[in-house]
Amino acid sequence: FPRIMKTYTINDFEKIEEIIKSAQTCFIGINNPGSAPYIIPMNFGYENGTFYLHSGPEGKKTELIRNDNRISLSLHGNTKLVFQHPEVACSYSMAAESIVCEGKVKFITDYDEKIRCLNIIMRHYTNREFKYNAPAVNNICIWEIKPEQIFCKSFGNSAKR
Repeated sequence: FPRIMKTYTINDFEKIEEIIKSAQTCFIGINNPGSAPYIIPMNFGYENGTFYLHSGPEGKKTELIRNDNRISLSLHGNTKLVFQHPEVACSYSMAAESIVCEGKVKFITDYDEKIRCLNIIMRHYTNREFKYNAPAVNNICIWEIKPEQIFCKSFGNSAKR
């Protein structure tokens, strides 16, 4: 069977933001000197062109970011199994929309700003805001990432769904 599944670059910023807002998880890639890149899934929030993530104040990912604040984020949305022929295994593929961003992490330390960022993250999943107690806010690390580059693609669009 000829391959008719195509990959398209998406440059429309409104479409890119729609994909970001529909994603449930982002995968981050962090430089890990002397070893393979460190890649893990994280929850996130997004507002006004900026990503917000949270973690504990200590741990491997936080330590690596403190040593080198460059980061890559990857998000996927609208995934569907597609095929050209239901009886031909090699004709199956995954249709999806994919975003890869590159930027630098800035840690947010201001108490009120941390609360604002936590609510951005929570709105992404619950569409509501919360109240937080001081020990929780003081013992959390908020990551702010303003992407320097965004790459967005849609692939596997032409096959039957």
